[in-house]
Amino acid sequence: MDKFSAIFKAYDVRGVYPDQLDEAMSHRIGEAYAAVRQPKKVAVGQDVRSSGAGLKKELISALVAAGVDVVDIGIITTDQLYFAVGNYKLDGGVSVTASHNPGEYNGFKFADTDGAPMLTEDLGAMRDWAASGNKVVPSATKGNVSELNLIDDYVAHVLSYIDAKQIKPLRLVVNANFGAVGRGVDKIASHLGLELERLNWQENGTFPKGPPNPLLPESRRETVAAIKSSKPDFGVAWDADADRVFFFTGEGEFIPSCYIIALLAPEFLKKQPGAKIVHDVTLRWVVDDAIIAAGGQPVVNRVGHTFIKGRMRQEDAPFSAESSGHYYFRESFYADNGLVPFLMILEMVSKTGKTLSELVAPLRSRYSMIDEINFKVEDPAGAIALIEKTLGSEGEISRIDGITIEAKQWRVNLRPSNTEPLIRLNAEAHDQKTLDEVVKRVLDLINT
Repeated sequence: MDKFSAIFKAYDVRGVYPDQLDEAMSHRIGEAYAAVRQPKKVAVGQDVRSSGAGLKKELISALVAAGVDVVDIGIITTDQLYFAVGNYKLDGGVSVTASHNPGEYNGFKFADTDGAPMLTEDLGAMRDWAASGNKVVPSATKGNVSELNLIDDYVAHVLSYIDAKQIKPLRLVVNANFGAVGRGVDKIASHLGLELERLNWQENGTFPKGPPNPLLPESRRETVAAIKSSKPDFGVAWDADADRVFFFTGEGEFIPSCYIIALLAPEFLKKQPGAKIVHDVTLRWVVDDAIIAAGGQPVVNRVGHTFIKGRMRQEDAPFSAESSGHYYFRESFYADNGLVPFLMILEMVSKTGKTLSELVAPLRSRYSMIDEINFKVEDPAGAIALIEKTLGSEGEISRIDGITIEAKQWRVNLRPSNTEPLIRLNAEAHDQKTLDEVVKRVLDLINT
C-alpha cells in the first residue's frame, strides 16, 4: 500500500503526524485537489491541532501555485467550513482536521460546491493522482490569498433557527474539549443571556485529557461530574471539530443521540408536513416512531456524512441525523452543524418549561439501547458472518450498512467502521432485560 492509500478514508483523509502525513504530503494533496476538482476559489481553514499551521501553509501554497484563489478562514469548526463554502458561494473548501482523533493525528475534510460533501469517487481520484508520478504544470497566473473572519456571519446564521426572544437565562455546563467551538458559543451566550460553566474552553490541539470524543464513556466523566456538582439546566459537549454535539440531563445522565433526533425531527415536520427525514441505520425504532407520529416519512440510510448528505439532497429532506451525534440541516447547505441542535434544545426547554430529562423521559420509557461498542477483530467479515448464521433466523436481515437483524423485541446492527479498523455494534430493544440478553449473546459470539 502506498503512503497516500493509507490515509485516504471513505470520506476524508486522516493519519498520524508526521509519520503518515507531513507537510510535503499536504502540498501534494493540494496539487491533487486542484488537478482533480479544478476549482477557481476555495476556503481553507484548520482546527486547533498544533500541526495544522504547517500543513495548511503547504496546502495553500500548492493551491496558489495551481492558480486557485484561497480564502483563509483561520481556525474553525468543521461546520464552519461547510457554511463558508455555501454562504460565500465558493467552489469548494478544505479544513485541516482529524475530527475527534487524538492529538497526534491530522488530516483533511473537503467540501464541494454549495457545501456538498466531496464524492468518494473524487477522493479516490485525488488519492490516485497524489500517489502517481504526475507532474504539476505551474499556472501562468498564481492564485490570490485573502483572509476572512466568518464568526459573526456564522453565529447570525445558526441563530436564525430559533426565536431568540423565547430563550430563558438557562444555566448550562458546556465542554468544548479544547476545540474552537467556544468562539461561537461565547457570542451566543452573550446574546441570549445564558450562564455557562465552561470546561476545556482553552484551545489546545494536544487534547491533554484524552481523545476529544464525547461518544466515548471515558470522555464524558468530567462533564458528568461537573453537572452533578453544579446542577445546571442541562449539559452539552462537542467533539474537537464541533460537527457533533452531545447532551446530558441536568442530573448528569448522558442522552443517546437517537433520543435527541426524535425530539428535533417533529419540529421540522411542523413546518413541512409529510416531509422525509433521513437517519442512519444503527438505531432506528425511537426515531422512526417519532417521525411517523409527527406525520413524516422516515428514510433509513447507511452511516457516514457523505452518504447521509447525498440521500438528504435526493429526498429534499429538511433535517437528517446520525446516532453518532451528527445533525444535518437543509437550510445549512444540507450539512452537519454542531450549534443548531444546541440552540433548538435551548428553545424547546425554554418554551415548554420542561427539563431536558422530562422531555426525553417518555422516549426512554419505551426504548432501550446500548452505547455503541467498538471491537478490534482479526476477521471482521468472519465475525459478522458468525452472528448472521447464529442469530439471523430470529429476525429479518438487512444489509444497508453491515448487517442488521431485526426481531420482534430486539434489533442489532453490526458494521465495519468507515474511518477506523473497527467493528461497531449497536443494539436496541423494547425493554432492558431483552436488550441485555441479546447484547450478551452477540458479545459471546464476537469473543469466540
